[in-house]
Amino acid sequence: MKAACATGVFVILASFLGAVSIGPILVRADELNLKYCPTFTSRQWVNTYPPHNSGTQYEVTTSGKPTVTCAQAVAFAKKFVVEKIAAGQGLETKPVQGGPAGWKCTGFEDWNGYAYQGHCIKPTTNTAVIPPQFSWSPK
Repeated sequence: MKAACATGVFVILASFLGAVSIGPILVRADELNLKYCPTFTSRQWVNTYPPHNSGTQYEVTTSGKPTVTCAQAVAFAKKFVVEKIAAGQGLETKPVQGGPAGWKCTGFEDWNGYAYQGHCIKPTTNTAVIPPQFSWSPK
């Protein structure tokens, strides 16, 4: 079983509850503006946890308002999954370099040290909207 990425957790929670609490505001699932992008094939990922399943397919989601296009998010994800990131322990996120200007991108390393899943978000001080963000993960 693969670990879920941040957007995936919100999506699952939103689908069960119909709403998500993010900070001081309550957000309906449809307000997340969630989009599923086409899957893509890239380098083989290997899960860090037994049974160390692997594959070459990745999925990408975008959310928030305004949002990035699927084409933009997939292009960044393709770049990130071939990037080695700093070694860590377990589910510790690490910075991923080369994301959109002004965005914060983090990832999780696979068995071989590549950013096989992660999340980018454009920080904002406006709590009235869900900030633009995208996530990538193995499929």
